[in-house]
Amino acid sequence: VIMRCYVQMMDVVKRRRGLNRKDAMTPTEFAFWLEGAGLPGEPLHRLTHLFERVRYGAHLSSKEEARQASDCLREIAVFCGESR
Repeated sequence: VIMRCYVQMMDVVKRRRGLNRKDAMTPTEFAFWLEGAGLPGEPLHRLTHLFERVRYGAHLSSKEEARQASDCLREIAVFCGESR
């Protein structure tokens, strides 16, 4: 769920804001870049943290973390003009 939310977030910011992650950017760098472009920092950083734990830390996410990731995605998507 967390990885899917992160990928969907990348899609939303690309489609709605024209912001695409550069190949050399880490997920954390991308989050700071998006925040600098005016997107809400808290859900960006929370979703990124959850994503990095699952993707790079071999962490199994809990139901609460999956819910948090979905909430972060929803907040970012709404900010970008999606109705989720």
